Amino acid sequence: MGIVHVCFIMHSQMHETELNNIEQLYQSSYKKLLTFLYSHPKFQFTFHLSGSFLEWLSKYHEEVIELLSELSNRKQTEFLGGGYYDPLFPLILPVDRAGQIELLTTNLRKLVGKRPRGIFLPNSVWDPSLLSCFKTCGIEYLVLDSRLIETDRHSSLSTPKIIEDMGKTLSVIPLRQDMLPDSSISPEQYYKKIIAQGESEKDAIFCISLSPDQITDLASTQWLERFYELVTSSSLIDFSIPSRYLKINQICERVFIPPGCIPCSSLQDKNKPATIRNFLYSLPETQALYARMMYVSLLVNQYRGDKSRKKSAREFLWQAQNSNAFLFHEGNGIRSYYALQETAFRHLLQAEKSVRDIAGSGITESSISFDYDMDGLKEYLFHQADYNAFISAAGGILFELDVLSSNRNYCNTIQRVKKYDCITDSYSKKMFIDHFIEEDCFPKFLQDASQTSAIFSQIQYTEISFDSYKKEVQLKASALFGLLQQPVSLKKIYSLSKNGIRVQYIIKNNSPLPLKAKFAVESNVSILEDASEQVIELISNEKCEQIDPSKYSVHHTDISLLQITDNNTNNSFIFEPNEVSGLSIQPLTITRPLGEKLETFQQATTFCFFWDLTIAPGYEIEKMLFLGIKSSKKTASSKRKKQS
Repeated sequence: MGIVHVCFIMHSQMHETELNNIEQLYQSSYKKLLTFLYSHPKFQFTFHLSGSFLEWLSKYHEEVIELLSELSNRKQTEFLGGGYYDPLFPLILPVDRAGQIELLTTNLRKLVGKRPRGIFLPNSVWDPSLLSCFKTCGIEYLVLDSRLIETDRHSSLSTPKIIEDMGKTLSVIPLRQDMLPDSSISPEQYYKKIIAQGESEKDAIFCISLSPDQITDLASTQWLERFYELVTSSSLIDFSIPSRYLKINQICERVFIPPGCIPCSSLQDKNKPATIRNFLYSLPETQALYARMMYVSLLVNQYRGDKSRKKSAREFLWQAQNSNAFLFHEGNGIRSYYALQETAFRHLLQAEKSVRDIAGSGITESSISFDYDMDGLKEYLFHQADYNAFISAAGGILFELDVLSSNRNYCNTIQRVKKYDCITDSYSKKMFIDHFIEEDCFPKFLQDASQTSAIFSQIQYTEISFDSYKKEVQLKASALFGLLQQPVSLKKIYSLSKNGIRVQYIIKNNSPLPLKAKFAVESNVSILEDASEQVIELISNEKCEQIDPSKYSVHHTDISLLQITDNNTNNSFIFEPNEVSGLSIQPLTITRPLGEKLETFQQATTFCFFWDLTIAPGYEIEKMLFLGIKSSKKTASSKRKKQS
C-alpha cells in the first residue's frame, strides 16, 4: 500500500435564523479548531464557510479572517466554494447558480487571498446538469457524499472519480461518511481503521466532512491532539487537502453519478430515487415555497429597470434560496423550520417589491393567470399596492395572502400528518375553503374541520371567467351531497379592491328534493401561538367580545364582524359576512420531533363561518364574505392625515 491521505473538511451551512446564537458556536467549535491548527502546522484542514458566516466573521472577528489568511498562505488550509447562501443548486436558475458561486468566490479571494478550486454541495444535492455551470465558474473538483457514488468490485471509494457532461469533465472526491470519527472511538482505534481500509489501495484518500458540533465533541476530549501525534509519527498516513492530493495523484476513475441527494430520514422512500425533486414534491409547503421562489426569480431576471434596484432584488432572492428552508430535517424541530420558511418568504417579498416599485409612483398593480405552481393548471395572481392574493382552482382557495408593508405571508401553514398530529389534513389549510356538511357530522366538524368528509374542500373548480381589469375571477364546482347524493353546484366569485377581498357564493340545488345542509367557509390565519401576538375581537348581537386564541373550539352565533390583529406588525384582518353567521374558532397546532422529544406549537388560528341552508329544488341561495385588509402602512398614513 502507499500513503493514505486524510482530508478533514469542516462545513458550515449557516442560515440567517442561526446568526443570533452564532457566538456560542464560534467559541465552542471554530475558535478551538483554529487554535489547534495554528499550533499544529502539519495538520492540514479544509473549510467550507457560507457567505453569511464570512460576513459575520469579518464584522465581529477580524482576527479570525487574518488567521485564516495566514493558514492559507502557509498552505495548511484550503477553502471550498459554493453558493453564497447555500442554495440547492438544481432548484435555482443557471444565472443564480453562477451569481451565487461568483459572489462567494469573490469574498473568499478578498478576505483570505485565495480563489476556491473545489465546491461543497449542501446535503450533497447533485444533478449532472450542474457540471457545465461549475466549470464555467472555474471549479475544478467537487466533494460529494460517497453514498451517491455506485461502485463495484473493480472500483473503490478511496480514489477520486471523474465525471463528464457535454464534453466537460470534473473531478469528484468521495466524502466518506462511513469514516466519521467521534469521541467514543479512540484515536488509536481510528488510526487502525484507516490503515485497514486503505491497505489495499495505492495512495488512497479519505475525505471526511465534519460539522461544527462534531468538531466541538472532538476538541473537548483532546482527540485531535492525540490523533495528530499518531499520524506525524507514522509513515503510512498523511494529512492533506484536496487540491494538493489531486496535483500528486492525477489518475481518476470515470463514473456516472445520477441525480441524487442525502435525504432527511423522515422523507426517505425506498420505492423512489433519492433525488431532490422527489423530496420537494413530498412536502406541499416546500413545493409552495419553491414555486414562489421560481416566480420571483423570473420577475427579477426579466427586470430591465434600474441596475441598483435589480442588484438589491437579486440579493434578497439569493437569501431566500438557502437550502435549509427547502429541506425539513426531522429532529431539528418544527419551530426552526417554520422560522426558516417565514424568513424565505420575507426575502422573496422584499425582492418582489424591489422590482415592482417604480420610483415616484409606488408599487405597480397587476392581475395575471398562468400555471404558477407548475402542476399543469392555472392559478390567479393579484398584485395589489398593499397586498398579494394568490388563488387556486384546486379547492377554489386563497393559498397566499401577503401584506407587503410587513413582508408576511398570512397563509404560511404546514399540513399536519397523522404520525405526529393524530390527523392528516386532506386539503391545504389556507383561506376561503368551502365545506358542505351534513347536520349529524357538524359537531365533529366544529372540533376539527379536517375530521369530516365535507365536500368542495377537495374539488377542482373550473374557471367561468377571469377579468384582469376588474380584478375578478369566477369559479364553479359541482358535487353530490349527502346520503341521497343530491347534485349541488357552487359558483364562487372573487373580487379584489384596494381595501380587501370580497367572496360571493351562489349555491344551487340541482336535485328534485329539498336540500338541507350546513355551509361553512374556513380561513386559517397564520399568526403564531403567543396570546400577546394577536387580538381576536368579534361583534355578536351588537356586542363586542375579545377571544382567547389559545382555547379550543370556541363557538358563537349571530356574528356580524370579526377582527384579527397581528400585534407584531399592526396588520388587521376584518371578516364581515353579508348576513349574520355562526363562527367556530380553533387553534391550528402542529407537532414534530425535536431531538428525542416532540415539539408542538400553534402555527395559525382557524376561523369557520357557517350558515344553515334550506334550498328548494332548482333554486339557489347567495352568501357573501368580505375580508378587509388593514396593513400597518395604511394605519400609519391614516394617522398622519388625522394629525395634519
